[in-house]
Amino acid sequence: MHTPLPLTPQAAAYAWRQLTRRAGLEHDRLEALGMTLVYASPDTVRPDRPAVVVAPCAPQAWDTLVQRSAHSLDWLLPQRVFPPREAAAHTERMPVLLWGQCAADGTRPFAEVRADGCLVFYADILASTVFLLSRWEETDASAFDVHGRFPMEKSAAARHGFLDRPLVDETALVLRAWLQHIQPGWQPKRRAFSVRLTHDIDHLRPFVSLSRGLLVLGADVLRRRSLRQAAHTAAQLREQAGALGSTAAVRAVGELMELSTRAGLGGTYYFMAARPGRYQGGYDPAHPAARALIRTAQAQGFTLGLHPGYEAFLDPQRLAEEKTRLEAAAGEPLREVRAHFLRFRVPDTWRHFQEAGFTHDSSLGSSSLVGFRASTCHPYRPFDLERDAEMTLVERPLIVMDAALAAGGRTPQAGCALALEMAERCRRVEGDFVLLWHNTSLIEEWAAWSAAYRELILRLADLQAGRA
Repeated sequence: MHTPLPLTPQAAAYAWRQLTRRAGLEHDRLEALGMTLVYASPDTVRPDRPAVVVAPCAPQAWDTLVQRSAHSLDWLLPQRVFPPREAAAHTERMPVLLWGQCAADGTRPFAEVRADGCLVFYADILASTVFLLSRWEETDASAFDVHGRFPMEKSAAARHGFLDRPLVDETALVLRAWLQHIQPGWQPKRRAFSVRLTHDIDHLRPFVSLSRGLLVLGADVLRRRSLRQAAHTAAQLREQAGALGSTAAVRAVGELMELSTRAGLGGTYYFMAARPGRYQGGYDPAHPAARALIRTAQAQGFTLGLHPGYEAFLDPQRLAEEKTRLEAAAGEPLREVRAHFLRFRVPDTWRHFQEAGFTHDSSLGSSSLVGFRASTCHPYRPFDLERDAEMTLVERPLIVMDAALAAGGRTPQAGCALALEMAERCRRVEGDFVLLWHNTSLIEEWAAWSAAYRELILRLADLQAGRA
């Protein structure tokens, strides 16, 4: 892992754009406030007009951050982060990922206004933003799991206890507070909170194949010795052998559409075009039943996306073939994508999606943990550190996945309460709450979650409308 520090001018400008957009400063125009941006040690800066000065971190700071022991960051009280009049409105401490090199002892405030009118950030908010949004730490091949993924449990956010915080967005609101402190007449451009329901349609039948179902039935009888389970599997086999359009998994897709429409929320449906395999149900999107689902989603105004198969990971040709297959069934070009199994590699997967013609990805999430993998809930264009350039692809971070809610034995009620907590965090920073709920998470062993999901999306609709 090559450390791309100090930041290049392009990377620093990218970070500033990301922060100012969230702060509500249009076109990152500090000049409109009579100020300029300086990325240098504050001790050396004596500008001829007020400036925002960001202290650069040490060249080895990213390596130090990923190597340091867990829960060892400095967490500052609001009084050391916000302007005096604003601090009282905040209760949570703010972690400092990267101190400026001139403030490495941790005794300085997060930011302050100097006597010369300069707003100085002793925390390196530019390098921190690039670190978090670029997912540089995920390029560490030694951390990959058996599926070739970087586990969120090994991220700095998880190890240092800020996975539940959209830290990039919170930092932008700190910047907003200080700019308003300096320029009381400035009115930031605020962004509306949004709920985005998404659905990965992994399965349309109970089993990958009839033979697989027969193996399960045999295991029910011979290994598990459960006649009740065997009877249930036999019923699934009858469904497997029947018409595709009558399966519970297909009916569940229609139920998801109905629930979203009733709540007044839109949604994105990611369909597959991969063949059955060990890690995927797979189906032909041109099958009449699958095509009927796709056409129903289109008719009801939902967005379509591709859910590339397990083997499409790091295989641009297979990705393109699956995209073509689903586009033929849908009769429209596809712009949205989410990786199956969340198999994602930085920066390769972003590049492959972009080169395949997708404009939006939503793979940055986790099946085991709830939270902010990129420390943001705003859609954003990632920065390709190797090419020193901003991508055109837009990432919509996945905040909550159904499997992560159920992890650790959470009850449906506890899981949905956690989802609402994450949605509220997104609302506070004017972001998007992206939820993934599979069609199969309304049936079979997930049946107990069905009522909780219904209640959850009604509560989310209220939150989006400002009724909560």
